[in-house]
Amino acid sequence: MDKLVSNKHFDNFIMFLITISSISLSLENPLNDPEGKFAYVLSRLDLAITSVFSLEVILKIIACGFVLNGPKSYIRQTWNMLDFMIVLTSLISLMVPSSGISFFKVIRMARLLRPIRVVSKNDGLKISIQALIVSVPAILNLLVIVFLFMLIFGIIGVNIFKGMYNYCDTSQMVGLSDEHIKTLIIEKFDCLNYGGEWATYHTNFDTIGDSILQMISMSQTVGWAAIMYRAMDSNGPTMTPGFKTKPYYSLFFISYVIFGAFFITNLFVGVVISSFNRESDRLGKHFLLTEQQKKWIETKLLVVRINPKLANKRPDNKYSQKVFDMATHDYFDYAILTCITLNTIVLALKWTNMSPEMTQVTEYLNYFFTGIFLIEFIIKMVAFRWRYFRDYWNIFDFLICIGSLLFIFLNIWYNIEVSTSTQVVRALRIGRMLKLFRSMKSLQVIFSTFMATLPSLMNVGGLMILIVYIYAVIGMNLFAEVTMRPPMHIFLNFQTVPNAFLTLIRMATGENWNDLMDIIGQPYTISNQCVNNPTYADYVAAGNKTVGCGDYTTTYIYFSTYILLVSMIFLNLFIAIILNGYFQTADREKQVLNS
Repeated sequence: MDKLVSNKHFDNFIMFLITISSISLSLENPLNDPEGKFAYVLSRLDLAITSVFSLEVILKIIACGFVLNGPKSYIRQTWNMLDFMIVLTSLISLMVPSSGISFFKVIRMARLLRPIRVVSKNDGLKISIQALIVSVPAILNLLVIVFLFMLIFGIIGVNIFKGMYNYCDTSQMVGLSDEHIKTLIIEKFDCLNYGGEWATYHTNFDTIGDSILQMISMSQTVGWAAIMYRAMDSNGPTMTPGFKTKPYYSLFFISYVIFGAFFITNLFVGVVISSFNRESDRLGKHFLLTEQQKKWIETKLLVVRINPKLANKRPDNKYSQKVFDMATHDYFDYAILTCITLNTIVLALKWTNMSPEMTQVTEYLNYFFTGIFLIEFIIKMVAFRWRYFRDYWNIFDFLICIGSLLFIFLNIWYNIEVSTSTQVVRALRIGRMLKLFRSMKSLQVIFSTFMATLPSLMNVGGLMILIVYIYAVIGMNLFAEVTMRPPMHIFLNFQTVPNAFLTLIRMATGENWNDLMDIIGQPYTISNQCVNNPTYADYVAAGNKTVGCGDYTTTYIYFSTYILLVSMIFLNLFIAIILNGYFQTADREKQVLNS
């Protein structure tokens, strides 16, 4: 039994099922017909996969023992414990009904954590989790400071601005012009008397929770100016907003942005980087790498330091010897690099409504440079013979040259329009300037940094993509039925996993995520006439348009945790890895120069 569960093919089979399970979770859309064939097939597939995962757990418990078989016991292994909890929640989710009751929804959504099992099967992701864990203590300490800082400003905000973010929603009014609305509606009861709705902006300071949420949003410098302007326009809890009636309120927001966004946020970046570097010194510079990745990096760095060059045999023929001397001369390389640079400038000479004469001139110049590169290829082939193809750079040059000639041939002889493809192939010639890495030490250090940090970045990046995918699946199950309103549109929504994934990537860059959060979390109002706990029949009755209401609590928790985990921790972890790799590479270069 132990041989079976430790077999490589067994692990590969389980990994394959985890992948299939993760894909199936992305297809279980709340907008699918629950009585349809597709939903039935997905439910049977879920049952089959859960059964296999349960069998895997049983086999490992039989092979290793559950808990009393020493350190090798199944449940004493951290990753096995994670697998056991995920499989257990999957089994429980199969037993609970698919109803609209919140408790049952939470139980069934526990299945969405199943893609986390990928971590237990991949060494690189395990190491990334370790990198995250070693940074947790310092991050938690800073979070306490950040929370206290936000709490202080939040309390001040509640005391100053509570009830000040109200306005009269006139979207349902009939028969009143904008001028009449401005003159007749002065306070809350005027609004209600004329048929309006006394509403509150989603961004407000009415409670300490709302206030802290605004602090989080403004610390990311997202929408803070709009929040400030609304405070400056306020006239009182029951009065309609004016225009910059209280400009001195701006001092509160400017002070917070200076200390919260510029100081605290950058302090967060510094703590993540310093804690990562400190733990990497303690655990070893390459603790983020698997053993295979460590060997790969050492080999690459050794090659970069030694800077080996392929020895080309000088030909016996006296004419070939002259060609060989020309091809290996430094001036020849400088001339070709100059031609590449000039050709790049010619390629950049493109603009809208370009005159036919200028187009023809640039086209002839491109033909000229293509001829030069063809001559270069012929010279090197005569000089090096078939050894020419032993250098990867030469192969790259050959493919670019042949591609350019092919497109020119198709365009001239067969009149096939391939101008866009031709420009792309020609533009790739600039890549040949990467040969400068061989001669310029400063560029070589940067290139070595890229090579040294690439595996670590791939490990952390893989874990981040997995987390974004899990959030995308959870987001689809939570928000797919929410009524689509601006700024939501056909791509910016959570109705499918691909759309949710793209939306989350956009949020990670800080692109207007607070407005999206407010719209998705909005409950039923006069201006948002939605349906609580909508069914598939409601979706069909609305013409296959979503009609569901949001929930502020769920939405705020979802968005806040995502911003904290991805934007504030993972993206800064990338910076830490790059800086760490740069300093290591620079130290190695100094050692090489001193030795």
